[in-house]
Amino acid sequence: MRNARLIAMRELRSRVRRTGYRVTTVGGLLLIAALFLLPTITDALQNASRTEIAVSGADAATVRALQRSLPERAPNGRPTLQLRHVAGASAGERLRRDGEVDGLLLLGGATPRYRAEAPDDEVDRLLGAVATLTAQQRLQRRGLDAREVAAVFDAPRIAVRDTDGKSVSSQSRTLVYALLLMLYMSVLVYGAAASSAIVQEKASRVTEVMIARVTPLEHMAGKLGGVGLAGLAQFAVWIGAALAILAVGSLLGGSSGVELADVPATTFIAFGAFFALGFTLYGALYAGLSAPASRIEDATAAGALPGILIVASFLAATVALGDPESGAARILSFIPPLSPMTMFTRVSLGSPPLWEVALSIVLLLAMIALVLWLAAKIYRVSILLYGTRPGPRGILTLLRSS
Repeated sequence: MRNARLIAMRELRSRVRRTGYRVTTVGGLLLIAALFLLPTITDALQNASRTEIAVSGADAATVRALQRSLPERAPNGRPTLQLRHVAGASAGERLRRDGEVDGLLLLGGATPRYRAEAPDDEVDRLLGAVATLTAQQRLQRRGLDAREVAAVFDAPRIAVRDTDGKSVSSQSRTLVYALLLMLYMSVLVYGAAASSAIVQEKASRVTEVMIARVTPLEHMAGKLGGVGLAGLAQFAVWIGAALAILAVGSLLGGSSGVELADVPATTFIAFGAFFALGFTLYGALYAGLSAPASRIEDATAAGALPGILIVASFLAATVALGDPESGAARILSFIPPLSPMTMFTRVSLGSPPLWEVALSIVLLLAMIALVLWLAAKIYRVSILLYGTRPGPRGILTLLRSS
C-alpha cells in the first residue's frame, strides 16, 4: 500500500496548506479558549457585586483560616464572600458606613456578632464558617496538629457508579458528550470532504493518469486517508489546546468545570480510535456513492444516505449516554454503522467487557473492508463511464460483469 500512503500524504499536505483549513483551525482554538475562559470572564465582570465583609477581633491568620472555611467559589475558583481583616471594630464600622464593605463581623467575644444592612444572605454562610473554625481551634487545643485537623474536616469525594462499579463523574460525562458532538460533526464534515475530493479529482481528469499507476482501491484508500489525517490533526490541535488550558487553570487554582483527574485516559484513546474507524466507514460510503457523479451537486445528493446513518449513529449514542450498559446500548454497539459513536460512549462512560469491544471493532473492520471493496469497484466502473450519468441499474450491471 505504498502508493496509498503517498497519495494520503499528498492529500494531507494539500489540505493543510489551504487557507480555509487554517482559518477553521485557528477559529476552533479561539472558540475553545472562549468556552473554557468564559466562567472566569463572567466572574470578573461580576466582581463589583461580590460581598466583602470586614472582620475584627481576630488576627490575620485567623481571618485567612475563616476564609478557607467558606465553601462557595465562583467559576474561576475565587470566593464569592470575601473577608477583609481590620485592626479594630471602629475601623470596620467606619468602612461599613462608608460603603467600602458590605458587613462587619466581630469576633473575640463570647458571642460573634455581625452587622449589615441586609444580613440574611451572608449569615448562614458566615455561621457555618465560624462554626468550622471554632471546631478546628478546639481540636488543636486538644492536641491535634494542623494536618490531623484538616483530615477531620476533609470532605469525601462522591462519585456516581454504574451497575458494574465503574465511577463516572459529571465532568467526565460532560466531556464525553462534547467529544461525541465533535465526533459527529467531524465524521459528517470530513466524510463529505472525502466525497468532494473524489469528485474534484475526477473532474480534473487527474484520476485517469493516477489509475494508470495505482489500483482504484489504493487511490480510494489514499484519498480517504489524507482527508482523515487532516481531520485528526485538526482535532488533535483542538483537544491539546483544551487540555493545556485545563492544566494551566488547575495550576493557577482556577476552575473551568472539568477536572482532568476525573476524566480517564481511555476516553481520549477511544475518541481517536473510533474517529479513525468511523471516518473510514462513512468516508468509504460517501466516496462509493458519489464516485459516479461528475459534479459536486450530484455528489451532495448521493451523500444523503451516509448523512442519515451518521444522524442515526448519534441518536444511538445518546441511548448509551443515558445508560451505557442497557440492553439497547449493547445491541446498538454491535451494529457497524452505529457502533463508532455508541461503543465510544460505552467505553468512555461504562465498563463493557473486553470481548464486546473486540467484537464491535472486528465487525466494524469487516464492514469497512466490504464497503472499501465495493466503493473501489464502483470507482473503477465510474471512470470507464466518464462523461455519462449512469443509473443504479447500469452500475450494477457493470459491477457484475467486472
